[in-house]
Amino acid sequence: MNHIVRAFAVWVGIYAGCLTALGALWFWKGPEDSTIPEEGALLGGTIALWFAVMFGRAAVKRLRERAAVGRADDVDRPVDGEFVVARGTLQCAAPLVSPFTGVPVAAYNYKAWRREVRGPGTKTSVEIAYWWGEGSAPCSLMTRRGTLELRSRPWLDFWSAGVPNTDESRGHFSRFMHGVQAEPQQGGIVVPGFEWDAGLDGPLRRDKAKTTHVPLEELQFTEWTLSPGEPVVVIGRYSAQRGGVIHDDRKGRPLRVLKGDAETVRAALGQGATAYGVLSLLALGVSAFFAASILRWHDLAF
Repeated sequence: MNHIVRAFAVWVGIYAGCLTALGALWFWKGPEDSTIPEEGALLGGTIALWFAVMFGRAAVKRLRERAAVGRADDVDRPVDGEFVVARGTLQCAAPLVSPFTGVPVAAYNYKAWRREVRGPGTKTSVEIAYWWGEGSAPCSLMTRRGTLELRSRPWLDFWSAGVPNTDESRGHFSRFMHGVQAEPQQGGIVVPGFEWDAGLDGPLRRDKAKTTHVPLEELQFTEWTLSPGEPVVVIGRYSAQRGGVIHDDRKGRPLRVLKGDAETVRAALGQGATAYGVLSLLALGVSAFFAASILRWHDLAF
């Protein structure tokens, strides 16, 4: 829970800093003759600046991770508490079985869902999950310098894959759920499963099901899978006590697993950094627009 409190404190602190900066600007120049009502300019500018800072932090974070992936093979055997970015091949002695495709996997997430109209008299539809679950098996990373055990539940940091709803996939799912007592959920399934800092000393599995059932033929299937033998990049922190790589408890971040070799992961992180950088600049431009209104720079705040 401490990592949640720390993350919340950081977000609130950044927002308070943005509010203070624009508030000081507003009190310095005064609201008279501004092109936008003073409350709207202050609130809008603060929110836009907050988004600019948060997007900028996300872009810098991915750039740092991209650089760390390139140096992964140059890192010596980690010591206790060291931040680890390692690349290699995933190994799993006792894999699990994926829900819809029925193949051996080291970890999976899945959902069976469909879109439904929110209520009578509206055309807005929402995604409703009728089945949802996740599972992880103990696994390790084979690197050029040796083997690293993964001791926390991995966070599957990549896009999901849709699975065609066929007789074969429904058969796999029926066998997968045979004899399982899924946790009942009254509404749509939105509650997460394991805490991402859960230890991975043995197989983990959790399944949830909506109390109102529909035929499987009417649902769409989605799953995230991590297979033994895949090239991956692992980002976490080394724990001598646990004997392997775990989540980053200092910064409140999960043990992340990214699919692909070093070049693939570096390219994906670079694209993410570019996207967040563009969003940060757009938000900064909106914030500058509101700041111009507070400053009564009419030529800028058209």
